[in-house]
Amino acid sequence: MNANNVNGMRRERAVAARLIALFCLGLVISPFIGACNRLSPEMRGKVFLDLNGNNLPDPGEKGMEGVLVTNGEAFKRTDFEGNFRLSSDGAINIWISSPRGYQPVESFFLPVEPSRGEYNFGLSPAKEGKEEMVRVAFGSDLHLSDNPSISSQVEIAIEAIKNSRPHAVFMLGDLHGDANSAEPLQAESIFKEVNKFRERLLVPSYCALGNHDIFGWSAEGDSPSKHPLLGKLMFEKLIGPRFYSLNIAGVHLIVLDVLEGKRREEGWNIFGWLDEKQQKWLREDLSTIPSETPLIILTHFPLLSSHSAIYRDFFHQSPASKYEYQGYKVGGSYVANLDQWFSLLGHFRDITFISGHLHIFEDLALKGREKILRFYCCGALCVWQGDNEILSPYLNISFPPGFLLLTLREGKVIEALHKIIELP
Repeated sequence: MNANNVNGMRRERAVAARLIALFCLGLVISPFIGACNRLSPEMRGKVFLDLNGNNLPDPGEKGMEGVLVTNGEAFKRTDFEGNFRLSSDGAINIWISSPRGYQPVESFFLPVEPSRGEYNFGLSPAKEGKEEMVRVAFGSDLHLSDNPSISSQVEIAIEAIKNSRPHAVFMLGDLHGDANSAEPLQAESIFKEVNKFRERLLVPSYCALGNHDIFGWSAEGDSPSKHPLLGKLMFEKLIGPRFYSLNIAGVHLIVLDVLEGKRREEGWNIFGWLDEKQQKWLREDLSTIPSETPLIILTHFPLLSSHSAIYRDFFHQSPASKYEYQGYKVGGSYVANLDQWFSLLGHFRDITFISGHLHIFEDLALKGREKILRFYCCGALCVWQGDNEILSPYLNISFPPGFLLLTLREGKVIEALHKIIELP
């Protein structure tokens, strides 16, 4: 055998060895590649003008450019054809911020499903006319439980809201009696009852997260730490997104989750805080909104309230907590890090803040030369808990259950009424 043949055989063996090595390496790393693909699949979809109302992107229905899409972790605006792509990395829902003048044909959010190929959102022109007055109800602290004795009073709360003839209802947290310490099946069952309550209102309803809606964050330290829906995930799975925005009657409404928690030896400490992800999303959401547009910011904990001063002056308690988080004193009735993000609202001239949590009716207003800030606490929906009389010994005042009813027209708050829910 000559030298050329020997060298050729050596080269062939070397190539074969490399191929075998690459094949073996592929066998070793392919499970990891597959795992990465499973962990970070991509969601894609389209936001489009739905001409026939079937919520399907049919030929001739143009895409909507620049619509903000988010899954709670990341956000992106649609391209010139209305298309978007997002990583699904642990996402529970995907949702859009409908542009002014449009509304979703169906829901503004969709649950994330492993088998789903596309997430499409059809939009149609908003129905309310320019001159039409739109009534919106805001209630909080439903505190629904599985106690059968409250069923008749639940009916009273539903009828009271329906009798005010709202076009939409916002429920600002503490929908659940106490998901913090409930058993998993009980917690899920009550959230499903909350959705039945919403369905019986017969108008679109939207929810914010409350401190009692966070599954397993018990102050007693006995939370089921390995449950797949621990914390805010159960709310997101059964109720919907924690933060989002939409437009009604020329007003831009923003729902925020202002709750954070820290696990300690004695249990979970829940306090008021707007996280960095929401701050980034809020900045993007507001970036295309004209400064003359009125805003309504909806939170469970109040952003400004007389509550802190009352506690300090009458109860001789500091509103600040003994706990610290990222250099701030944090507590369970206020949002500690306002200075990080409140400036995002700075160039808007008309802002209304509506909260719950305190079970009181409250109106505050700051009126500047060219700007007005209104602050409302909307009262509690839980008729079965009776009046909130915590301030009675000092101020001789108690607060009945009820809700706030705003009348909107052409981007203005025409009327604000606190509606009392009376037991017969």
